[in-house]
Amino acid sequence: MRSIRVLTALMLGTLAMFLAGCSKSPVAPETSMSGRPGTESSGVNTREEEPAPPQSGGTSNTATATLAVGSEGSITVGRFTLRLHKNTLKMPTTFKLHVANESATEVMIELSPPEANDLQVAGELSANVSDLPGFNYDTATIQLWDGSWVEAEEVSSHPNQQNVVARVHQLSMARLAEKVGKKNAVAQ
Repeated sequence: MRSIRVLTALMLGTLAMFLAGCSKSPVAPETSMSGRPGTESSGVNTREEEPAPPQSGGTSNTATATLAVGSEGSITVGRFTLRLHKNTLKMPTTFKLHVANESATEVMIELSPPEANDLQVAGELSANVSDLPGFNYDTATIQLWDGSWVEAEEVSSHPNQQNVVARVHQLSMARLAEKVGKKNAVAQ
């Protein structure tokens, strides 16, 4: 009878040591309650959660980028792309472009800090018009908001590239439009 007690005690001790040692082994099965709300993983085998996919799908209606002095870059949102050349900026600047949707013909552009909105070298704001059937490149322009809509000084249309490009020194809001006195540039 004494040997049964000793044998039982040894088996229980061995089992307890095995279970305690197993939970710290890098190849041990995951025994935590991770994945359940309100619990945390305490084991060595943790998994990083993948970011959730966008709920609405498609591309974002807002793009943000920060550029340093002497750097170049481009920012695209919807049909609009802003390209900045080297030596354009006087100070580090954050650009935020926003459109109502992917096919919008108007873009809002914000610069931070506001005093950076005086570019040393003109930036190029282009609008891709490949999805606008019957687009008239002869009457197309880009207008800028300056208290009222005014035509950008340097605008060119490129039928082969299917875009309209304006060179700009200051940015706020811009839109595809018809040249003053012309009709049918932007299909409604």
